Amino acid sequence: MALRYLKTVLVAFSWYANIVLLCFLNSRLPYDDHDCDSAFMCLTALDGARLLFLVISWLLGASMVAALLLAVPVSRTIDSVLKAGTMTALGGIIAAVMLGLLWAFTLA
Repeated sequence: MALRYLKTVLVAFSWYANIVLLCFLNSRLPYDDHDCDSAFMCLTALDGARLLFLVISWLLGASMVAALLLAVPVSRTIDSVLKAGTMTALGGIIAAVMLGLLWAFTLA
């Protein structure tokens, strides 16, 4: 049972690693055409990737914590580790977004 839980968490965290990797790979793309006429057009690709990661870092952290909590019941009910990990990652992102929206609406 514990091994299935660990594999489920590993699959969920690999989905989050893919998000971080895609943000990093986006910073490696060559962008040559810059014009500084409008806001955020003078950012380099690396600056844009850093800004993107700064914006989504709270989402990743909260969804990882939620995935740790969700992996227990999901790994017990779903036999396939890949399906359970994917559902855990998706549920973690949904829980983090809902938590962020709740936090945003309580401040308003």
